Amino acid sequence: MLHLPNYDPDIIPLLDAPVGSAFERKGGTGSLVAVEDE
Repeated sequence: MLHLPNYDPDIIPLLDAPVGSAFERKGGTGSLVAVEDE
């Protein structure tokens, strides 16, 4: 089983996000931000 927090601690605050939420790196290397539906 893959444990993402072991690889990227930035995801820990997002673990309570609703099912189906999507996030991406701001600027490719910055903080994680929600991806808006297009």
